[in-house]
Amino acid sequence: MKRYLVLLPLLLALSVGTLLAGHKWLDSAKDKIEITEHVLEGDPAAADVTITYRTEDQKRQLFWDTSFSPGRAGESETDFTLSLTSRSYTQTRQNYVAIYTFGNLGYTTSVRSGWLEENDASYPDTPILAIRAVAKRTPNGEERTETVRLADYYEYYPLVLDVGNGYLFDIVSSLQVQQFSDYFRLKVPEEKLIEITVRKDGGGNVDYLNININPELEVWDNLDTRGVVTDSGVYLITTSVTDGVPDGRLQCPDGPGVHFIPPVKGEPFGPYEWWDVSKVRLFYPTGDALTIELALSQDQTKLLLYTKEAGKLVLTILDIETGNALQRIELMEFDGSGGLTCLEQDDLVYIQQENAFCLIQEAGGRYETVLTGTPSEDLTRYYFYYPDYARLAWDGQRMVLAATAEYCSFYNNNEYQIMLGVWDAAGLRFLGGYDYSISRDPYSRFRLMRYSSAPEPLGIAFSGPSQK
Repeated sequence: MKRYLVLLPLLLALSVGTLLAGHKWLDSAKDKIEITEHVLEGDPAAADVTITYRTEDQKRQLFWDTSFSPGRAGESETDFTLSLTSRSYTQTRQNYVAIYTFGNLGYTTSVRSGWLEENDASYPDTPILAIRAVAKRTPNGEERTETVRLADYYEYYPLVLDVGNGYLFDIVSSLQVQQFSDYFRLKVPEEKLIEITVRKDGGGNVDYLNININPELEVWDNLDTRGVVTDSGVYLITTSVTDGVPDGRLQCPDGPGVHFIPPVKGEPFGPYEWWDVSKVRLFYPTGDALTIELALSQDQTKLLLYTKEAGKLVLTILDIETGNALQRIELMEFDGSGGLTCLEQDDLVYIQQENAFCLIQEAGGRYETVLTGTPSEDLTRYYFYYPDYARLAWDGQRMVLAATAEYCSFYNNNEYQIMLGVWDAAGLRFLGGYDYSISRDPYSRFRLMRYSSAPEPLGIAFSGPSQK
């Protein structure tokens, strides 16, 4: 018995010591993120910058702010923060503007009795007139499938405006759709075919509906719309396209250009913002130029309008209050293929097409091209699809572009979590890919990738003189 009394304190002390040692080891490693660098091109010394980014878990309670420099990734420093409550995101108004129609929607649904009769021809997401015609030819208790020519039922599409989290199909009235469709008139192509399946019960009520967008039958036509959302209203550009090619079908009473929609007076701004589509008007005419992109300056006093004119990409700076053109810059040759990506940050504007980019800097209200070059396909293919996940820096000689994968999950195909490129007048000087992990156990990187959001670049700071 005495022997057990002697062993008990010793075992207790050993257990406590083990727990303390384990806690110290885990606690010291909790805030260490290891960075592994992969030099893909050039010399890391050409970067000479410090990247700072944040990684967080899905519940937004664990935060790692990590800083590292190319060429010295092993010397990264991390500040770890634990929040006892989940931190909420700062809600910002989204610059998402779109115009929808039922032209390219395909779906299958059960239909309640009387649904076809309750909705009129302006219903924004369903070709009611064509469905009624097929239903009329369907015997009671049977199912019928027809391929119909949409232009036999509609001359112009009903259109609906979607601004951020604004208009939804179930809160848009027929009057609003009609007012909007009377201004933006999108003609239905003569060759547009859709497949409609209708089923009736024994009493003659339609209880099943299928709209099939068959690639063999489909002409893919839509409105390519871009816009910005401000307190004073929505500014938008839109172009009708068929199979991705502008086709000139869109008709506006004021002609093509930047259009403006004011908010509904007396309606509070909130999760659902309401816009007075009855007062849509032309804000700035563009004539024969093809509108490509529209953005808002960082100080929100100017609109940045990108157009294609005579084979060139042109940037026009507009006063957001008056619509006056303040400046016009020819940026680069532009064939319109591959789309356009724009990133505005501080006094810098980065514009990239498939095989070329240009960097613009604003000073004293004037914009000037400071660098042109060829983008990195590796960096932009997977890591620059959403510009919100990228950051820029410019020291007068070098441009640094850091970008992260748009999300990190177990199924993410991106090879690296972060990519960074450095350009100067001579071209690409350095390209690096970076993996990150939490070093406390071999499975932590999997858990971080599966359960955490992507690393978010917070800043780029040059740490040395320009490399001329």
